[in-house]
Amino acid sequence: MIEPQIYLRSQAEIYLIEPFIYLLRSIFIRDHIAEALMPALHSSPFVLNSFLSEFSPLLISRGGELQSVCASAGLTPHEVTGANQLIPFDRFIALLEAASASLGADDFALMLASRQDLRALGPVSLMLRDCETVSQAISVTVSQLTLLVSGISMAERLHADEFIVEIDVHLPGLKYRRQFRDYLVGSTLMVVRNLSGLTRQLHQCQLYGHPQTPTEQAELTAFLGCTPDFGAQRIVLHFPASLGLSPLAPSAIRNPRVASDMASARRHLEASIQSALTYLLVSGASNVQTVASLLGYSERTLRRRLTQHGLSYQGILDAFRLDQANKYLSSTHYRMSDIASLLGFANQSAFSRFYLNATGLTPSRYRAGLLSNTSPE
Repeated sequence: MIEPQIYLRSQAEIYLIEPFIYLLRSIFIRDHIAEALMPALHSSPFVLNSFLSEFSPLLISRGGELQSVCASAGLTPHEVTGANQLIPFDRFIALLEAASASLGADDFALMLASRQDLRALGPVSLMLRDCETVSQAISVTVSQLTLLVSGISMAERLHADEFIVEIDVHLPGLKYRRQFRDYLVGSTLMVVRNLSGLTRQLHQCQLYGHPQTPTEQAELTAFLGCTPDFGAQRIVLHFPASLGLSPLAPSAIRNPRVASDMASARRHLEASIQSALTYLLVSGASNVQTVASLLGYSERTLRRRLTQHGLSYQGILDAFRLDQANKYLSSTHYRMSDIASLLGFANQSAFSRFYLNATGLTPSRYRAGLLSNTSPE
């Protein structure tokens, strides 16, 4: 690092200008540190870290080391364990692969999925309380995840005597990696099992790709409860038609672990609102009335609690939008119009005005700065 040099003619001038030299040096060093810490552009979509809700306990219980496994995937422990963290999908899968390699467990993604409950859905699980049947809950889950998780299309339908869930992947760099596919099918099945309260309901499973190891098909068969058929274009899960009409399991309606999490979130009001905003923004319903209703408050009660804590709803909303915007801007997977939609703005211009007012930069200028900070591979 080359520091700025200032040449002076006398000792008196040195004493006079010394504080300014210190200030210039501090600014110079600060800016270089900021540049070094500035994230580089990447091309992966983001995914909520709620899908890693049981990752740390599983890894540690089997003798794994959280910090080193996270570092191998280019993540920090906070990104993995913190609340409402968006992480690049490719690093999410790299984390599962690092854990699999560290533990010598090819079926790590299936092990993780098997331990998870509805908390893995993060804030989407809050929407399930108004559902009466399994099909309604699956429909809500599918529609919300399709909005939140870019690159994956999900659909559910009733066909003849079957209730079918289909998953199509549009991420060629991830699609055929085993940990990705296994977690995708495993977590989907666990959501259905948690909603229905039934464990042996899968009649047939079609998977894309082909087994990569001799034990892979046996591991999947043990987890799924049926032998998967490989070579399909997408993941297709076949359940009996009666599953969709079944009432939600009591644990899905009033899951004590979910309720406990929400009670904790209410004690931390800002985190509770941010959790709700995670999916409300994309639906365009991020007004204070909707957030209050979702959290079980009247609008008046929520505003009173905010005032008591010295908070404002608009301040929380703006700060959350800015934090999410910076993350989305770091991935070229998202167009500016995509980011505007994900953050609940009416159009790209409204997003650009918000970002300019908040940072003094346009979103394009910020992304260009990330590009200049990205080392060529």
